[in-house]
Amino acid sequence: MKFLIIPISFILFNCTVPEAIETNPVVETKPATGINYSTATLNGVLVDEGCMCSAINRGFVYSESKKDLLNGTLVNVGNGNKGPISSKLENLKKDTKYYFNTYAINSTGKIYGVIDSFITKPKIIDSLIIKPGSSWEYKLVTPEAGWTTTYGTWPKGNAPFGNLKTTNPSDSAFLFSYNTLWPAKKVLYVRNKINLSEYDLKNVKFHIGVDNGYELIVNGKLVSKKYANFYTWRWEYTETIPSSFLKDGENIIAIILTDDGGYTAFDMQLTGKAR
Repeated sequence: MKFLIIPISFILFNCTVPEAIETNPVVETKPATGINYSTATLNGVLVDEGCMCSAINRGFVYSESKKDLLNGTLVNVGNGNKGPISSKLENLKKDTKYYFNTYAINSTGKIYGVIDSFITKPKIIDSLIIKPGSSWEYKLVTPEAGWTTTYGTWPKGNAPFGNLKTTNPSDSAFLFSYNTLWPAKKVLYVRNKINLSEYDLKNVKFHIGVDNGYELIVNGKLVSKKYANFYTWRWEYTETIPSSFLKDGENIIAIILTDDGGYTAFDMQLTGKAR
């Protein structure tokens, strides 16, 4: 009997491995975050590239019109592999509804996710940046050098600071009935950190009530200094902070408060106009 012998090398040489089938990419649209008056961050996920690709193009499209969304503004995030994608939008209209979608492109075409939407916040005029009764870092002893440009290492107390307690609304001191004790004839040092990235720097005002005097320092520079030898009211000092003292972002507000005896009182509010 004769057998047919076929060399193994011949079989291996002639076999072929089927090529991977290229499919459409898969994307998901996630809720927008960081929504404010004029900004928002679009979010999505490239779930699958749909091919053996090193990277494919991804991005978003957004519009005020849901019907005309695909002709809206294109946000190209660039090429990349599967995973989360995001993009921050700026210069949006206040109090406006926007529709958006996530897209991805490979050689099979362009695929979109599910449409989502968000509404930017209304533009509030003279909104409170620092509210009355807010928490402040404070000291009753002379601080270390550089204290007007740092934050985060002192004890905290809620305003009003003072040494008078009353629950009678007709009492002149009612608005300054203290939450944090400020002993008479002691110098009080307070500071706060604020973010002004959403505010018009030309329209930031401080409103101070104090018995007896104050020095307002912004980012290490003296802005205003006043002293009045009588009990305070709200708000006896109101001034606009020159924009040259402010930064588009985080700012340190520091105040030196003095008292010459008797009752003490301090509270402050900071107002501004949103962009």
